[in-house]
Amino acid sequence: MAQQNLVGVILLFVRATKQSQAYPLKDQQGELSLHHIILRILYQFLLDHYLSMHPTFLIDP
Repeated sequence: MAQQNLVGVILLFVRATKQSQAYPLKDQQGELSLHHIILRILYQFLLDHYLSMHPTFLIDP
């Protein structure tokens, strides 16, 4: 249950920051911003976690 709550909070965070212009994708030097890198890491973690909980996700039509 706590894991589901954590996932929900992270998804809300990701959704809110995607809609916000306050966190640009790239910084002034054209490098990926630290915030964006953190979001990518969180997203990868969520995807790995979801697929480990639902291994048939990729198999089902």
